[in-house]
Amino acid sequence: WATTGKVSATDLFNSIAEEALRTAYRMAVIKPFGALFEGILGSIAGSLFGGSSGMVGDFPAPGPVQVAHVGGVIGSDPLPSRPIHPTVFDNAPRFHGGGVVGNEVPIIAQRGETVFTPGQMRVLRAGLRGSELGQKPEVKVNVHVDNRAPGTEARAQWRSDGGGGLRLDIIVEQIEGQIARNIGRGEGLAPTMERRYGLNPAAGAYR
Repeated sequence: WATTGKVSATDLFNSIAEEALRTAYRMAVIKPFGALFEGILGSIAGSLFGGSSGMVGDFPAPGPVQVAHVGGVIGSDPLPSRPIHPTVFDNAPRFHGGGVVGNEVPIIAQRGETVFTPGQMRVLRAGLRGSELGQKPEVKVNVHVDNRAPGTEARAQWRSDGGGGLRLDIIVEQIEGQIARNIGRGEGLAPTMERRYGLNPAAGAYR
């Protein structure tokens, strides 16, 4: 989203809040439900027509391995990683047909499969029950606004909180001061402005 012209602070934060809620709904409801039903349909088609459920891609080399304790879509969502030797996956179970994993267990997942936390499963079950009753699922969104200075621009970051909700960090940063510092050091826009307006920083005057 974008806006032009002069905007009051109230209008700015109202717009940010509205966009944050729209983003949260897409991430918390539409995306997980879409991945879930794709997995269900894929399992049905595989059982009816046969096919392989092997792992997609090559077996990982020693190095960082994705960790999905906060939930997410494998191969799509940004997930944290840590160094793990691939031998821990020698006898790792596969849950391509579904299942419940207790505590921390190494598993082999296909790209596109979705991992849910217990909190997310509660939200999903409530959403499915609500859909059967014609009710809209309730999405819990934690919005954190970090307003650092006046004369700013805003950006938003989202991540799962592991409890079935989302945390949206809306960071408001000052850019005017940074631009001024870059120009003072001859960085950023400084060379472009010198060429465009014929400025000579050494002499402190026009060329």
